[in-house]
Amino acid sequence: MSPSSGMDATQVWRPQDPGVDPTRVWPTEAADHWSLSTDELGEEWTPPAPTVPGLPLPGPAASVPPTMGPWTGSGAGPAPEACPGAPGSLPPWSPLVPYTWQHPRPVPLTGPVLMLGLAVLPVVLGAVGALGVLVVVLALTLVGVTQAQRELRRVRHGGVRGSDSAVALAGLPLHLVRSAFIVGGGLVVGVVAAAILWLLARATVLVAPPGVLWPLDVLLGPSTPGWQGRGAELFVVVWVLAAGVLVVMWSLPTSRRLREGTALVIRVLLPPRWSRAVLGVLVAVVLVATWWILTGGRV
Repeated sequence: MSPSSGMDATQVWRPQDPGVDPTRVWPTEAADHWSLSTDELGEEWTPPAPTVPGLPLPGPAASVPPTMGPWTGSGAGPAPEACPGAPGSLPPWSPLVPYTWQHPRPVPLTGPVLMLGLAVLPVVLGAVGALGVLVVVLALTLVGVTQAQRELRRVRHGGVRGSDSAVALAGLPLHLVRSAFIVGGGLVVGVVAAAILWLLARATVLVAPPGVLWPLDVLLGPSTPGWQGRGAELFVVVWVLAAGVLVVMWSLPTSRRLREGTALVIRVLLPPRWSRAVLGVLVAVVLVATWWILTGGRV
């Protein structure tokens, strides 16, 4: 659009802002710098600096729009840090922030203490106790595997969904198979470590050691043999072997889901720290009481 033929010489034409009458004519002193031509400004004219970093310069010598960096998130568009005026990081409530894996807080002391307490069951109950320990360890691993699958689904979809828990529970059969492989691998390594420890004890510590397979007869037998005739040191040795199997299994890198499941269950059942300390005291009391009952208090 051009100015009308009757416009006064002291007036200039200016493009109007939204909502302003487009036929309005502005006086010369009210004209902005972008209404002037480059010839009138001269070659030495330098445009003013932008008020916001990254925005194009005003006027005829406007700068090229800033180059937008790559964006790895969902949807099209530049990276948030490349947008004009954007801070270095997005606020947590922003929908562009990707979901991060929520690992349960570990229980590095309570977990091994729990394993030490479980180790007394096969010593007292034989095969029944060993089966009970295996079921408990498998259940803890299953909790960890199920929780990990739920977190994996949330990471893939970039946030929490209402169906995450239902989908994770629907995969329990597959999670049980995976948990069995984790527990089986850890059990093999733990048994090998306990076997080496037993052979060393027979060769160096025990004066009249029983047969090589005697710990298996105790841990997998129908009932506990007469400890009074065997000696208190054998009770300690068998418990140490059973505890060694469980602690080694719990500590392996492949048993991460077992540790996570243990942490989840313990923090749900025993949230305060003092309650976990009480658990450690109870485990110690049970061990001492079991030793006293089975050996008559003899060292």
